[in-house]
Amino acid sequence: MNTDHIKEIQQEYTEKLVKYMPELRQAIGVNQYAFARKLGISRSTMVYLESGSRKKGLTFHMYLAVIMIFMQYEDSRKLIEKYQLFDKEFIIQID
Repeated sequence: MNTDHIKEIQQEYTEKLVKYMPELRQAIGVNQYAFARKLGISRSTMVYLESGSRKKGLTFHMYLAVIMIFMQYEDSRKLIEKYQLFDKEFIIQID
């Protein structure tokens, strides 16, 4: 898999996660402030990330951190599977 293709797929995953992040947060019963604290970011950064208005958007590193938090909870894990927000095989293929 070439670098451009990997970046393209990473972008697709991050954009999908941003789209469903409010629903995932709701599934685990946390507001933006509480989830931002889990990530070590400000609430205002969280607002920008969820709205998709942050210029750089969600980085792939941040995507992985967010996914790992949500994977700890059964309800959000089910949503991740339902919306196909994470593919372990893709992650393994990245060098």
